[in-house]
Amino acid sequence: MSSTADPVSLEPGTDPAQVVSGRGPTFKRVYQACESCRQKKHKCSLGDPANPKRPCKACRRANLLCVLPEKKRRGRPPKKSGHNFGNGELYSGTTTTRDYDFNLPYPASREGQSAWQTFMGSFKPVVGNNEGVATRAPSSRENHSHRQLPSYDQQMASQTLATFPLRNTSDAIRLLDHDRTSLSSEQSDGADVLGAGSSRPQFFLLREGLIDEATLFRLFHFYLGSLHPIMPLIPFERRPTTSEHILTMAGREPHFVAAILVVTTGLLGEYTLHRHLWQRVERLFAQVAIKGTNESLEMIEGLLLLSEYPPNMGHSTGLGFEDRMCWMTVGTAVRLGYLLGLEQLVMQPDDIEEKFVDDRGRGKIVWAYCYCLDRQISIRVGKPFWHRSPGMTIQHLHFDPADDFPQMREIEGLQDDYAAYLQCLMHITQVLSNAHDLLYPSKSHSLAIAKAEHYYKHIDEFTEALSAFRNRWQKKPWRTYPVNECVWISFVST
Repeated sequence: MSSTADPVSLEPGTDPAQVVSGRGPTFKRVYQACESCRQKKHKCSLGDPANPKRPCKACRRANLLCVLPEKKRRGRPPKKSGHNFGNGELYSGTTTTRDYDFNLPYPASREGQSAWQTFMGSFKPVVGNNEGVATRAPSSRENHSHRQLPSYDQQMASQTLATFPLRNTSDAIRLLDHDRTSLSSEQSDGADVLGAGSSRPQFFLLREGLIDEATLFRLFHFYLGSLHPIMPLIPFERRPTTSEHILTMAGREPHFVAAILVVTTGLLGEYTLHRHLWQRVERLFAQVAIKGTNESLEMIEGLLLLSEYPPNMGHSTGLGFEDRMCWMTVGTAVRLGYLLGLEQLVMQPDDIEEKFVDDRGRGKIVWAYCYCLDRQISIRVGKPFWHRSPGMTIQHLHFDPADDFPQMREIEGLQDDYAAYLQCLMHITQVLSNAHDLLYPSKSHSLAIAKAEHYYKHIDEFTEALSAFRNRWQKKPWRTYPVNECVWISFVST
C-alpha cells in the first residue's frame, strides 16, 4: 500500500509514539483506516492523508459510525541522558521490555534486585555468575552487545543449571522439570542394590515389591536347568551367568523374564506367588494383545513360553480352557512377529533389510518357534493356523543346522547342539502338519478321500515321511537331558 507524506512540524502535546526519529525531518503517520474498513479490508478514504477527516466515504455511504482504532504503535522509548543512570533509577515509562532477558541495558536498583531475588527463590542458582545479573554500568553496554551467548540447543543440552540464562517462563519450567527428572533418576540408581550403573532399568516386579531378588535368582536358575533344555530360547552368548547379569536381563527384557517367573512358580507349586505374579503379568500381556504396543523379540519369547506352559488357573474341568488360552497366546505371538516383519528372515541375507541384520539370528529362532508351536497347538485344539509359514519348511533349511541357527550351534562344554534340535522339531512338526492338512481337515474331506480310494495312498506317504525323519535323526545324540526323550516322544505321539 503506497501513500505520500508531507513534512510537518512536531506540535506540542503530540504523542511521541507517532513520531519517527531519524536523520531527516519528522513525519506524521500518513495513513489510517477506520474499524469498519479494517474489518472489510477495504481502502479507507479520509480525504487528505495529512489531515484526515471523518467519516470516510465508505461509512458515509453505508450510514455507519466511523471510528478510528486505538493506536498501538508505540515506537521506541525516549532515550535518557547519562546522568539519570547515576541515580540508580530504572526507566519508568509506559513501555516495558519485551525480550524477557535478564541482561538489561541499564542497572537495576537495590530494591528491585532484592524483590526479584525473593520472588525467584529456587531460580537463584541459575544466575550464579555476574554475567546473568543486570548490575553492570552503562559503560559495559558495548561489550554486552558484541558478546555472543551459546546457542539455545547447546544451553538446553547442558546438564549444569547455573550456566543456563533464563529467557522466558517456559525456560524456567523446563529447567525445573529437567532437574526433577535427573534427581529422580539419580535416586533410583542409588537405590539399586548392586549399584550396577544408570544404564540398567529396574525390573518392574522388583520395583513393585511382588518378588525379591533372592526369589528371582532361584526361579531363574530353575528355568535354566529344567525348562531351557526342553525349549531353548536363550543362546549361550545371551545366557546370564551371574546375579548381576540376571538383574540386567530382567531390566532389559521384562516381559520374557516375567513369563519365566510365572511358569516356574506354577511348576514348583508356589501357587500363592504364582497367582499374584500372573495377575500382574496378565494385565501387561492383555494390553499388548489389544493395543499391539511394545512389540519386540523378548515380548514374543514371553508369549511363546506362556503358550507352551500355560498358567495354572485352578480349573478342574478338563483342558479346554487352557487349550484355548494357548491358542490365543501363540496367535498373539505370531501377529507380533508379522508386525516386526519376522517373515522376511527366512530369505537370503542379501534380501533382508538393514533393520533386521542385527537380530536376524534371534529373530529366526523366535519365528521357528512360532511356526512349531502354532502348528502343534492348533492341531491339538482343532483350530486354524495363525502362521502362514512362507518358506518356513524343512526344504528351505540347510543341511547343516548351524547355518540356519548359528547362535544355537554346538559349543563344546558350553552348549548342546540346539540348532539341530530346533531343526528336528521343525521337521516333525511339518510331517504332522502335512498329514493333518491332507487327512484330517474335516470329516467330510476324510470321507471323500476314503471313498475315492486315495486314503491308503496318503497313509503310505505319511509313513514314508516318518521313516525319513527316523533315518535323519536317530543317529543324532544330544548330551543334555531330556532333549533326546523330547524328540522321540514327539515322534511316537505323531
